[in-house]
Amino acid sequence: MKEIAVQTYFFSQEEGDGYEVRISDYPQIRGFGDSYDEAYSEAIERYQEFKEKMMQQTTPVYQEALKAYDIKDYAKVFSLFGTIAEQHDGAMTNLAIMHYKGIGTEVDTTQGIDYFHKAQKAGNPTAAFYLGQIYESGAGIERDEAKAAYYFEQNATTDDPNGQYRLGMLLLQSDPKRAMHWLITAAHNDFPAAQEIVTYVSNQEMANPALLNQTFRALSCEEQYKNVAQIVETKIVPLLEKDAGGIELVNFICESAPQIWLKYTGACSGCHLSTSSTADMILKTFEEAIDQKIVIYLV
Repeated sequence: MKEIAVQTYFFSQEEGDGYEVRISDYPQIRGFGDSYDEAYSEAIERYQEFKEKMMQQTTPVYQEALKAYDIKDYAKVFSLFGTIAEQHDGAMTNLAIMHYKGIGTEVDTTQGIDYFHKAQKAGNPTAAFYLGQIYESGAGIERDEAKAAYYFEQNATTDDPNGQYRLGMLLLQSDPKRAMHWLITAAHNDFPAAQEIVTYVSNQEMANPALLNQTFRALSCEEQYKNVAQIVETKIVPLLEKDAGGIELVNFICESAPQIWLKYTGACSGCHLSTSSTADMILKTFEEAIDQKIVIYLV
């Protein structure tokens, strides 16, 4: 759930001390309690009740607007969406799209972006995704990768694989660890483009518990990481350098089946598209140095 801005006040009275929490956008919605957490929880509960009531009241109008859109009665669409936009983030998002793309009206990127911001602030993930695209491309606004990443992440955290993929690709050079997290997440969410980028290799289901490398597994997580980094530098990098390629260790997750995240570099940046057995070679190297109960992700 999108983080909700609140205002907090401390009060003292005859009955005792306590907290008052108000929803910033709707200051009439308040929560009270002996502790901040208690007051915050009550405020959020009342806010959710308020939002649900608003959605119930505006849904019939929203559905009528969609029917008007289907028959291209744009004047009616704008009128209906306009009456509920402040209470219905989906209506606000659709108004944003129509203004930004010039659907049923002249193109007005400024108005469209303003509506996208309002809808995103209300928690609409589609509006967040559009803002990510807009700031990444600089279409109608100054290009800003940091803002693009911020808005893509607002979408990605709602479990939208499209936003997860776009965020991962945007960050792949500047923040590979964060990028791989989102690319792997999108791939596991069956997003085809992410699955083309991320290579997963593991024989962990074939691992014999009696043959696990107990020496490695007895190491601290920090020592396991150092061990893995040494394998990369001494055994894998030299093999890839022969073809002007390279690889870097992006992340190591210390668990029963350790995860090793690797990123191809140099001429090997397209190795994930190759029909060669580069990934299999890397897996075999780690299996020989550790054991089969490992998971490797490569981009």
